Amino acid sequence: MAKVIAEIKPDAIITWSMNTRHPDHRGTANILYDALTYARIPRITEPLAAYRPPLHILTLALIPKTLEGYKNAEVPMWPVVRSKKETIIVITISSLISSFTAIAISILLDINIVINVIVIFVGVIMIGLSIVNLIKPTEKISKLIFKSASLFMVIAFLLWFVGKVI
Repeated sequence: MAKVIAEIKPDAIITWSMNTRHPDHRGTANILYDALTYARIPRITEPLAAYRPPLHILTLALIPKTLEGYKNAEVPMWPVVRSKKETIIVITISSLISSFTAIAISILLDINIVINVIVIFVGVIMIGLSIVNLIKPTEKISKLIFKSASLFMVIAFLLWFVGKVI
């Protein structure tokens, strides 16, 4: 499998999660993740060159130096094939969806009211930022949303865990 990956050099690979319940799906994911690791080791992929699949983060593609590199390398990242404004909108809509989802999960978990209030309050702030960015998109607000959304999700998961333990 590692040699196949080194030979094909895919731009993207879609597979099952390693946390899925079905043992065959888990096995498929494990085989693929191992193959991706081994495809990076020249001794294993000989006579083919080792291959390290690129990791692309949409928000980071907006950094001017990174965007220029993607354009020069003809990597089909969203801001290269579309526009910065469309990329900002995609990032913002993703944050909007994840914020609504976090609020819904918090309500459905039926946990400590204080934890629910905190998650809902921060989720509403994220939704507000997202709406502002949809109305008047800027790179500055997009970066703030990206950083805040990641932090919000980590804190929400920790709070949900604590809320279930208490």
